[in-house]
Amino acid sequence: MDTVRLEKIEAMLAEDPADTFLRYSRSMELAKLGRTAESLKGLEELASEDPPYVPAFFMAAQQLAQGGLTAEAAEQLQAGIVAAESKSFCRRQWQPHRRCNPYTTHLPMPFRSRARIPPGRLR
Repeated sequence: MDTVRLEKIEAMLAEDPADTFLRYSRSMELAKLGRTAESLKGLEELASEDPPYVPAFFMAAQQLAQGGLTAEAAEQLQAGIVAAESKSFCRRQWQPHRRCNPYTTHLPMPFRSRARIPPGRLR
C-alpha cells in the first residue's frame, strides 16, 4: 500500500500537532491502509475533545459498521447527534455563521436579485 500521503500528513502534524483536520485526515488515511484500530483510536480522541469534532463520530460509526459492530456503530451515531446538538458545538466547523464567527459579521447578507421581471415575460 502507498503510505506517501500518510507520511506527508504526519510531517505536517509534527509542525502543528493540535491541528484537528490533520489529525482527522491521519485517521482517514490509516483506515484506507487497513489499520482500523489506529484509525478508531484517533477518531475517539477527536470525539472526546471539547468541543468534539462531530465528523469523527460518523466516520468511527462507519468503520465499526464495516467491521460488523453495528451496536457500537449505532452508539457512535447517537453520541454524534448529541454532540452536534449540544451548546458547545458551533456551526463554524461546517459553515461560517454570523453568531459563531466574528470575522464574518461585516459581510453583507446573501445576494438577492433586485431585477424585476415584468409579468408575461417568463412565457
